[in-house]
Amino acid sequence: MQIKSDGAARKPRILVVEDEAIVALDIQQQLVQLGYEPVGHSSRAEVAILLARDLRPDLVLMDIQLGGAMDGITAAQAIRSAQAIPVVFLTAFEADDMLARAQLTEPFGYILKPFSARELRTVIEMALYRSATDARLRKSEQQFRTIFEAEPECVQVFDSMGELLQINTAGLRMFEAESLQQLQAYRLPDLIAPAYRQDFLALRQRVMAGESGVLEFEIVGLGGTRRWMDAHAAPMRDGDGRITMMLSVARDITERRLSFQQRRVSDHILSAVSQGVVISGPHLKVLQVNDAFLRITGLQRADIVGRTCKILQGPLSDADTIRRIGLAMHTGQDFQGELLNYRRDGSTFWNELSITPVVDENGAISQYVGIMRDVTERKEAQAAQQEHMHQLQSLSRRVLAAQETERRRVAHELHDELGQYLTAIKINLQTSQALSEVSATARNEGNIKIVEDAIHQVRRLAAALRPSVLDDLGLVPALNWMAEQNAARGQIAIRCDSQIADVRLLPEIETACFRIAQEALTNILRHAACRQVDIRLELRQDSLLLTIQDDGRGFDVNATLQRARGGNSLGLLGMQERASLIGGVLNLESSPGSGSRLTLECPLHLALAQA
Repeated sequence: MQIKSDGAARKPRILVVEDEAIVALDIQQQLVQLGYEPVGHSSRAEVAILLARDLRPDLVLMDIQLGGAMDGITAAQAIRSAQAIPVVFLTAFEADDMLARAQLTEPFGYILKPFSARELRTVIEMALYRSATDARLRKSEQQFRTIFEAEPECVQVFDSMGELLQINTAGLRMFEAESLQQLQAYRLPDLIAPAYRQDFLALRQRVMAGESGVLEFEIVGLGGTRRWMDAHAAPMRDGDGRITMMLSVARDITERRLSFQQRRVSDHILSAVSQGVVISGPHLKVLQVNDAFLRITGLQRADIVGRTCKILQGPLSDADTIRRIGLAMHTGQDFQGELLNYRRDGSTFWNELSITPVVDENGAISQYVGIMRDVTERKEAQAAQQEHMHQLQSLSRRVLAAQETERRRVAHELHDELGQYLTAIKINLQTSQALSEVSATARNEGNIKIVEDAIHQVRRLAAALRPSVLDDLGLVPALNWMAEQNAARGQIAIRCDSQIADVRLLPEIETACFRIAQEALTNILRHAACRQVDIRLELRQDSLLLTIQDDGRGFDVNATLQRARGGNSLGLLGMQERASLIGGVLNLESSPGSGSRLTLECPLHLALAQA
């Protein structure tokens, strides 16, 4: 047998311990002839121990009977304990007591003197082979022990009865035990939470029947600490294939279990929140969103998780607000504000947004939590209210201006016309005596004519302000009277068609309809250049429909409405305001070259009376 050292084969090195010099020399010569290398010789046990330490031979041939106070058996025991060098005993005696004592040193063989070269070679080869095998086993066992102890998970070995045979250091820590012996004083099922003991025993039975298995269970350590374990168990077999033990490798999953439970609670809370919630990491990548966020944005989780919330921004999103959001997040500050965002389908919504940074135990930002709410309806209502207020302010200014204009007109007519009539009567009365050549009858007739003209003028002014026919006879006669007056003045055909000739409406409805028709006819006479106008009143279930249509030049409705919102069309704003006051809807249809159509539809709060 050759021994490999650093990859190169060499002769086995043998130390000979023999107190008879001639025998020792003969043994050394035989060793050389057999291909071995004698590295030394000693006749005393004490010296043999020192030589074995210094020379480190591969084998020691040890005579049991040596001169001196120490025999070969004692020397062999010392060498085996210190250097683990194999020893083969040389003896000329076969005493049972001596051999029994020699066996305690775990010798690698015996050879009786005298012996042949063949016997010597056989014993040495067997001893060297066994030594090499034992060395490999020790190395393998050391490697296994190193791995076993270095394993961060709990590794346990049980016998067929469920008794714990081995456990590594990590397992002792998990069970809060200081040693295997301390843990063996307990039955392992007693350290498992009662709810899982039967599952553990069932797993052991399956493993001992040849199956592998997995089980999650809770343990209570010797110190009272509760832990969750994830165990993988498998059978262990002997050389004959029989299952004799169970191997279990268990991980401590307490933190994962707690995190899972906390995450379930967190998910439940998030799903119950009506506002949108988005959680992102320190690099702004989205980690989690709730169902409300998905409903508001129309996104799927796959659309947003792993991306940033920039996916919600678009051309109309305010750049200054986006900059302020970025600055707040960069400096670790809270942010509250509103931003126009985009849904998945491209539609926009107003997002009332609150962002709060979350810091870890070191003060570093670990997450951002955003709370969002769709406030589109509120923003639109505010915008509509502001627009309405603007229109009312514009209308009020124009109404005041119109009132002043109308007052000036009435004042001028009173002064210029009615004042002149009264002045003429006064002059007639003052000069009646001086005009003796004119008869009293003629003077009275002149005065009566002047008074009649004054009365006519007063009636005309009163009718212009509010025609009495509207109050006395109702909406339909008032519309007919207005049509006749405007047709005569504008030299156009105006037709009135009504389905409610014998019905009186609430005064506010009649007034609104009359003033809207009056304003519409005024605008038609000024701008339409038409030949005919049709006015129609009809009932439709619970609503009143007033339609005024002309065949004039038409106009751009959108442009007109835009001018009205800017305060440049008092008439249209006034009509819209009157319609809203009675809960009605005013609709205007027109296009250049095709005439125009104005429709008022309002609820019919009816005060019925026979005409």
